[in-house]
Amino acid sequence: MRLLLITISCLLAAGTARADQCAWLDDEQATTAQVILQEHPNVLEYCEPCGDEKPGEPFPVKTVHIAIPKPGYKTIVINSEEVDLAYLYIEISPTQYENLALQVGCPAEDVSQSVTPNQNQNPEP
Repeated sequence: MRLLLITISCLLAAGTARADQCAWLDDEQATTAQVILQEHPNVLEYCEPCGDEKPGEPFPVKTVHIAIPKPGYKTIVINSEEVDLAYLYIEISPTQYENLALQVGCPAEDVSQSVTPNQNQNPEP
């Protein structure tokens, strides 16, 4: 019985590894995020609280819209995928990406304000 409880606890903990901090937003946060994403269409994902060691590869925002998962809440959908703004960074310059949740006023915890994208470190001949 004890082994069963430990196994169930581990499975539940694994299911919450990517905690939603800023997946559901208020109207103002969602509208602001949509405008920012239209103005800065290159993003990358990086979930420090989940144990990501480095930012993911930048990718273009082809489509962005606001969905309503539950009355009173909004979520951002990028390229047909719901995103959590706490782990999404927008390109400010070729070498700097800033956290979108912090820009729209969502109080994300344990995330960097800005990150540098992975650079291919191949030495030039």
